[in-house]
Amino acid sequence: MSPRRARPFSRDRNGTVLGEGAAFVVLEHLNAHKRGASIYAELSGYGVCERCETHDAQPSIEGQVKAMELALSDANMCANSILIYVNAHGTGTILK
Repeated sequence: MSPRRARPFSRDRNGTVLGEGAAFVVLEHLNAHKRGASIYAELSGYGVCERCETHDAQPSIEGQVKAMELALSDANMCANSILIYVNAHGTGTILK
């Protein structure tokens, strides 16, 4: 296998490498601080919109906008209230 094969965000990427991994997130009610738990983030809203008409590795802009609108609506927030937003989508496939 080429060492350049799995390099997300790289112009030299060429395919993907299947692997195994694990992660978990503990979601608790905000009153968890009463027992001394540290609060690192708050999940205020959720939205999803699956629109991959063009390519599975390239979600449409419209779908991403709709998902964000749904999440903001669910959280009863406006876009101006977002201080930081991170969305990293780095596949190992080159779009043609």
